[in-house]
Amino acid sequence: MYVNRVDLNKTVNYRQMQDSKKNSPARDYSFQTSLYDTKGVNVHFGSLARGINAIENECIDILRDARIGRSRRFSEYDIEDIIKNLKFVKDQQEKPDIVKSVMALDEEHCGLLPNVDMFKKLVKTIAERPEDERFAILQFAQSEIEKAAKPMETFFNLPYKIQDGLTKLLCKIDDVNESFLFKDDYARMSTIDSLYDTFRVALYGHEDMADIDKIFRGSYKKENLEILKSDYNYYKKQDVFKNDLAKEKVLSVVQSITDYFEKNI
Repeated sequence: MYVNRVDLNKTVNYRQMQDSKKNSPARDYSFQTSLYDTKGVNVHFGSLARGINAIENECIDILRDARIGRSRRFSEYDIEDIIKNLKFVKDQQEKPDIVKSVMALDEEHCGLLPNVDMFKKLVKTIAERPEDERFAILQFAQSEIEKAAKPMETFFNLPYKIQDGLTKLLCKIDDVNESFLFKDDYARMSTIDSLYDTFRVALYGHEDMADIDKIFRGSYKKENLEILKSDYNYYKKQDVFKNDLAKEKVLSVVQSITDYFEKNI
């Protein structure tokens, strides 16, 4: 922090001034009451967030520079939490890229920003995963920000082992998110968006099953398997693919989601 120079010649003990006033004519005493009103010196204050190396300090600088309007996006406490979550990253060099990739989920795409709590949890969720899985989760997170009232909350609340199985499904969706498989870009985007909705049947299945009474779980599972079957037929009828091979690749993703639901829900 930079403040103006403190002029010690003008700094007067308040009690001495009062005594002097009693024994002398009225005079105009001008003295400084705050460093913030002066110019010319640097006053350094300690920061909460400190990295253990240059790479973590780079991440801290990125987070400190982030703004929403004129306000800082992250407090020092938030930054400290995010840096702690980055401890799970095996390759130190990847830490800044992870921070930047989560920050990329912004208004450029959908006019919204992940809130601070979601940002922290997302960093922690992808920190120890390989690059392809990180990207697949981030792609789904983008869809969640656009469509869900509480983006990624259900995914975050699941145990790591279940997250792992669901992430494998997200990777399969990401594998068919390729322009050469579709007639045009609109067909690609709408199909991927629909695949995420199909994926949510499996995602929310874990949450729903935990809350449903045992006697209703059988009917719940049967009903949702019918939904997945209907989804499969929906994609099968679509005329958006470049060729039959492209259609089969998408149908295999839907079948994988159906198999996962039947086995794990």
